[in-house]
Amino acid sequence: MIFWIEPGVQLHAEKKLNYVLQNGLVFQTWYFFVFLGFSLFFLLLLRAIKQWIGPDESLGYYLTNMFGFIWSSYIFVCGLISILTIQYVLSLSPDQQRGVWMIIFLMQSGLGDGAEWVGGIWLTTISWHLLSIGKGPKIISILGLISGFSGCFTLIPGFAFAGVIFGLSQLVWFILIAKHLLLLSSLHDRSFGLTVTR
Repeated sequence: MIFWIEPGVQLHAEKKLNYVLQNGLVFQTWYFFVFLGFSLFFLLLLRAIKQWIGPDESLGYYLTNMFGFIWSSYIFVCGLISILTIQYVLSLSPDQQRGVWMIIFLMQSGLGDGAEWVGGIWLTTISWHLLSIGKGPKIISILGLISGFSGCFTLIPGFAFAGVIFGLSQLVWFILIAKHLLLLSSLHDRSFGLTVTR
């Protein structure tokens, strides 16, 4: 989803190079907030979910949490690569930029195509775990399963549109789960600090 809504995403490689050369700072700022910002806030969500689940942790949950850390790291690395490669292209002479950009464009496209299915695996497994232990509203878990499956479908050629479905439904899921966790936190005894319970 991130790659579907980025500036100049509709442009092919050469036109996008011209767009980047004219708006390099815009791209770098975009990648910083969307990629690096998302990965850091996602780590906070993982921590909050871990505290919420508490004694209901299991081997399956630990595997799910591992997928979460992998996804967060993946997004963070994608962001850094995108920011630094743009800076590198901008530092080259005009006759070098095109050849280097084609390699970078392919690399960014390949990395971006992987973001959805990695996130889809995490969202599917965490939603299934929450559903199986009865944590939170069932509608949140069901939405998470639907969204997660759509993310996994991006692995199949011809199902690229599933990435848009994944991104939009995932955004709704994040809002709902955050709202639920904040509600629980506000109802919880302040003496327990950051501890979150069902």
